[in-house]
Amino acid sequence: MRTPRAGMRAKPSARAVGDLLGETEALAALRAGVRQVAALERDLAAILPDYLAPHVTVGTIKGEVLTVFAGHSALAARLRHLERGLVQSLQQRGWPIGGFKVKVKPTVPREVAAKQAKVSAAGVACLSALAAGLEPSPLRDAIERMVARHAR
Repeated sequence: MRTPRAGMRAKPSARAVGDLLGETEALAALRAGVRQVAALERDLAAILPDYLAPHVTVGTIKGEVLTVFAGHSALAARLRHLERGLVQSLQQRGWPIGGFKVKVKPTVPREVAAKQAKVSAAGVACLSALAAGLEPSPLRDAIERMVARHAR
């Protein structure tokens, strides 16, 4: 391993984020806040019905009001309906919560994978013969486009 020459600085080594968060008082407070939110999210997920848990995230606690985010408005309405029981369950687990504020935060849709459909050479030949036997029509145009796309 080479050592740096005089006048050259050594490259900083990679460090874990957790180590950095413990270095200063402000970052230590941030680390404690992150841990608190993670613990609250785990407790909330444990008491939510299975169909709701993946679509609900914890926001902040201001005073005694917990802000939670739902994936869409129907889930938000269901959370509002369950609020009393959820608040009681969280209080039993030691959280100083008196109520909920539910906000809708739509989830980002997953990317749709590109179509993998392939038509064999025999299939392309059959479609081409079918298109040739049809009268001019939107169906014939669609089949010809399909043949052109898969004939590559």
